[in-house]
Amino acid sequence: MKAIVLEGTGGPETLVLREIPDPTPGPEDLLVAVKATALNRGDILQRLGAYPQPGPKPQFEVPGIEFAGEVLETGDRVEGWKAGDRVMGILAGGGYAERCVVHQRMAVRVPDRLGWQEAGGTPEVFITAHDALRQCSLVAGESVLIHAAGSGVGTAAIQIAKAMGATPIIGTARTESKLDEATKLGMDVGVLVEQVSFAETVREVTGGGVDVVLDVVGGPYWEQNIASLAIGGRMVVVGTMGGSKPQVELGQLMRKRLQVRGTVLRSRPLEEKATATQAFAKSVVPHLASGAIKVIVDHLYEDLRRMAHRIMASDGGRTLQPTALLHDAYRRLQAAAEPIRFQNSEHVMRLFARTMRRILIDEAKKRRTMRRSGTSVPPTWIVFRDDSQLELELIVDIDLALKELGRKGERGKRQADVLELVLFSNATQQDVAR
Repeated sequence: MKAIVLEGTGGPETLVLREIPDPTPGPEDLLVAVKATALNRGDILQRLGAYPQPGPKPQFEVPGIEFAGEVLETGDRVEGWKAGDRVMGILAGGGYAERCVVHQRMAVRVPDRLGWQEAGGTPEVFITAHDALRQCSLVAGESVLIHAAGSGVGTAAIQIAKAMGATPIIGTARTESKLDEATKLGMDVGVLVEQVSFAETVREVTGGGVDVVLDVVGGPYWEQNIASLAIGGRMVVVGTMGGSKPQVELGQLMRKRLQVRGTVLRSRPLEEKATATQAFAKSVVPHLASGAIKVIVDHLYEDLRRMAHRIMASDGGRTLQPTALLHDAYRRLQAAAEPIRFQNSEHVMRLFARTMRRILIDEAKKRRTMRRSGTSVPPTWIVFRDDSQLELELIVDIDLALKELGRKGERGKRQADVLELVLFSNATQQDVAR
């Protein structure tokens, strides 16, 4: 079968299309023809070497932690499944392939309403969100704070909390557009975290704090999360996108009698994952079947190896004001004495590189300050997007750009010229999607 195999660690170039042997199902397994899979942040981390597939290292490391497809064969002890059934589920790995093997208790029947693409992006985020809220024992009438309301887990958690009868549902995001979309899914109050304190908003809305917090950010939000919880509140940490080392003041946990727990899904034992999967099938899938809960598909890609991984990565570290930066570039161009025609992608990339010189220089200064203070530096990208005029998306990896800058900073060249060269050399025509 064909599969995308991870060969080494690093950028999307480490993902290589190969012909590898078909997986062999056991007596309680299903062999599935994969029709669709989804790109998750765990795939990015695995590619970077920070989130290895659990268990012994396989001969061929195939990423992909969820799938949707059609049953081809069933093991001797399988009950309730037959060839031709539509099925979806989570995996420890192997979703980036034409076929995969899944234990029968990890399989979920795909509702007729869902197409393959929707089903392929359902299991990981919805099982994660549902399991996290179950661990916090959320019940009808309780309030909940959900961070990263525009993320996959965030959009799933908002809808599940709504179906469970939670009120009010408060969500945070970094952009107004994400809050607007989350409101359509059932969020009651949205907080733009870069403008206001979400803890203050939570206390104003609830009169004392929320019953449950679902956090995917980690360290930077710890203090405000604790301040946001009501007496007897519960928090579950599902991710640490912002860092994993908060400064903890234990007094508030004791005074407010709080419960804080962490959770993962991929590395848990089969029995635990099967329990979470079947709970999702019982409580959430009926809402997917009726259309009350919707699967949000952000993009569809034929090639997971390049553009999909770059776009997911661009929202995983620090993305520098993508739309605002691009429109600022246009405002500068419109102010020019003569109009500029965009003749080809090389011209466009050089033009953006010149516009972004100052930003890259400032970023380098920030990074030096962070390193000197002992603060970890997250991955950073600049993303240029515009659908109305150029219909392209250009992603520049700042880490690679700064590394190349150090190598190419020859004597006699102005730093600005070197920056332009570095940006152009790292933003190849493969990064442009029309």
